[in-house]
Amino acid sequence: RIEAAEAKTAATCEELRVQLEAGEATEAALRRRSAELQAEVEELRGRCGRLEGERAEGFAVLEDVRRELFASHAECDEARGECHRLAVELAEARDRWQHGQPQLAEGRRRLRCAEEALARAQGEAAEERCA
Repeated sequence: RIEAAEAKTAATCEELRVQLEAGEATEAALRRRSAELQAEVEELRGRCGRLEGERAEGFAVLEDVRRELFASHAECDEARGECHRLAVELAEARDRWQHGQPQLAEGRRRLRCAEEALARAQGEAAEERCA
């Protein structure tokens, strides 16, 4: 009976030793996996940091583009205003030109008449000097 108890105890000890070795192997595997996961976590933290930096840079670029867009809109509005002002000025100049055309034609006709009269008078004066 003692031998049976000793055999049973020895078997239990052997079973416990096998379980202990299995537990130690499992613990070692879990430690390795834990170290791997820690490395992955650190890598992901670094990646998150880089992505956060890129995101901040992206926001800065976006803000610059937004400012440029608003400036472009302002320039476009100024250009439209200038274009409108020039169109009005052109229309006024065209109206003045059209209004001045008959006066210009009359002025040219009078100038031709005066030049012709001057030429006749010079011709007559030259004839009188020669006579």
